[in-house]
Amino acid sequence: MAMQSQDIIRQSATHSFTPAPRARDHQEEVAKLIDVTTCIGCKACQVACSEWNDIRDEVGFNVGVYDNPTDLTAKSWTVMRFSEVEEHGKVGVGQEPACVKTCPTGAIHFGTKEDMKNLASERVTELKGRGYQNAGLYDPQGVGGTHVMYVLHHADKPQLYHGLPDNPTISSAVTFWKGIWKPLAAVGFAATFAASIFHYVGIGPNRTNEQDEEHARQDDEIAEQSTNEEKLS
Repeated sequence: MAMQSQDIIRQSATHSFTPAPRARDHQEEVAKLIDVTTCIGCKACQVACSEWNDIRDEVGFNVGVYDNPTDLTAKSWTVMRFSEVEEHGKVGVGQEPACVKTCPTGAIHFGTKEDMKNLASERVTELKGRGYQNAGLYDPQGVGGTHVMYVLHHADKPQLYHGLPDNPTISSAVTFWKGIWKPLAAVGFAATFAASIFHYVGIGPNRTNEQDEEHARQDDEIAEQSTNEEKLS
């Protein structure tokens, strides 16, 4: 059976004009929670998302495993993503995303990040009570948390779940750029711009170059010669 796929170029539901229903009035941070412990891998969320957004790409074949086909292109769905493409989509009018609504086991939830964390905490407590002592929420703090979080049976081994990175961190180069260099660059640009304005106002219009001085000297000589000729005549 051919697999429907979603174009990866789209706008997140965290766009400032389309927050989650419960966060719409207060601009709260929103997130999607995926409960891997109840997901059955039916891919209904992927189909619903691509159908709702009307972005489909016929690629590969589903061979009965919960994996993407090997011939995906840049315009193909690759992973479950947190998305509503259009500002006037379901989220913008107070409805939940298509993937959340269509999930048959209720494994996907959407709302404010605080609510999603509370929901995840309740689910983790339930799982630990059933013997999954390493159950937990995947929301890596090394990158400041994510807008897509996962409830896992084995939160101590996230790599078991399709290669989720274990303790990911932000590159030191990115941290340096955003934390130190970018503000300094902005200040430097502002200072350079201000200095240019002051230099132009204070010096620029009054400055003369050698060519201007030469022309002025020649004009003076011509004027002086004319004056002398008039006196002689």
